[in-house]
Amino acid sequence: MWLIQDIAWYWFGRSLAAANLAYFSINLLFFLIPRFLPRAFEKYFREMGENESKMAEDKRFAAANKTKSADKKAA
Repeated sequence: MWLIQDIAWYWFGRSLAAANLAYFSINLLFFLIPRFLPRAFEKYFREMGENESKMAEDKRFAAANKTKSADKKAA
């Protein structure tokens, strides 16, 4: 009696694990990678470009302030 029940639970667990693996693989390969990854990369690179342009603007502003302060000291 117990032997048959143990075998049934064993195969139930294995089939449940296989179904979970199939569900996870389908979710990963057909939803997460094709949909989420391009959006994440686009957002990342857009923000990176904004940061670089703001840093360049700050450098120009700092250089302009340096020359102004140097002119004030010379005068």
